[in-house]
Amino acid sequence: TNYKRQTKTTRHDFEKGTDELTTGDGEQDIAKFNNLVFRTTVQYQVSTKVSLQPGIDINREQASGQRILGTPVITDYAAFVSAEIKPTAGINIRPGLRFIKNSVYDAPPVIPSINTKFSLSNQLDFRLAYAYGFRSPALRELYFEFIDANHNIVGNPNLKAETSNSFNGSLNWVAVPKNNINYSVSLSGFYNQFTNQIDFALSSPTSNQYTYFNVNNAKTAGATLENKFSRKNLDATLGFSYIGISRQLFDEKDYVKETDQDFFWSPELSAGIMYNLPVFKTKLNVFYKLTGKRPQLVTGKNASNQAILTVSETNAFHLADFISNTQINKYISFTMGVKNIFDVTNVNNSAPDNGSIHNTGASIAVGYGRSYFAGLSFQWNKK
Repeated sequence: TNYKRQTKTTRHDFEKGTDELTTGDGEQDIAKFNNLVFRTTVQYQVSTKVSLQPGIDINREQASGQRILGTPVITDYAAFVSAEIKPTAGINIRPGLRFIKNSVYDAPPVIPSINTKFSLSNQLDFRLAYAYGFRSPALRELYFEFIDANHNIVGNPNLKAETSNSFNGSLNWVAVPKNNINYSVSLSGFYNQFTNQIDFALSSPTSNQYTYFNVNNAKTAGATLENKFSRKNLDATLGFSYIGISRQLFDEKDYVKETDQDFFWSPELSAGIMYNLPVFKTKLNVFYKLTGKRPQLVTGKNASNQAILTVSETNAFHLADFISNTQINKYISFTMGVKNIFDVTNVNNSAPDNGSIHNTGASIAVGYGRSYFAGLSFQWNKK
């Protein structure tokens, strides 16, 4: 891809009828962004139980312009190999190795991953996976400046590369269909650990400028239970998840910590129902989601004007949508519905609005309110 954007800004004097070029940042500019991606793979069947897929992956980014610091270039060279091993009919193992050379950042000598599947029966299977992750910062995170009447975003050339360890597993069961009833349930869990995770926030408590920064240590963990049910014209889903987040944002020795809690947990419930009315050629869909209270660690000041780390809690809220689709004839369908049925716009937060970098304030916007929509769709096919 080769992107080029030329910007020319003039100021017009209506009294004198003259024009002059402006001198603001980025107002006279030629911005260029070039990206080259090359990827090739080879599939090799060693035997009926083993197959290999080696390959090469190259990614090169280059940018220039007044809003870019210098003319930076970042190139990733990678060689990888993955395999599929089936020692028995019920076991599938997929290991992988990736070797990276980054032109700017020191990548790990090897990045491993492995995915496994164990079929315990015709209806039950168990899966386990592990992957090591490496991500170098993108050019926009390092060098791009976006400053206008509505934005004040600058890159951070001091960003470090992000690495991670990810573990996940799941147990899946599919019931034997009976009386036109189909049912399946899945229980899954995960744990992720990040080092130097790249995030986005205000650059200082007294500034309205945003930038990117590295989170010293971050961890996420959680479990999800999903149910799927269908019978004739009815399809339904019901899911529940419980997610925990732990983040060490900065050197916490400079703060008085008001809690020793490491992980902060939040529940989430989602459901969906689809009912088909064949007589009217209509499908009715209802979607619902409940987001539970969400605690997080934020900075603030106590009564003694000391810098503190305290817990802020965002209130629970729920969202729902309704969509109806009717097939009028062979070519035309009619869709109508309501989004955000409960008219949720803002959710209160317990943290005081004291202008801190990681303080979420007294209210968080989660939607623009209830809306209604309707539309006609025409589709014509000829064989």
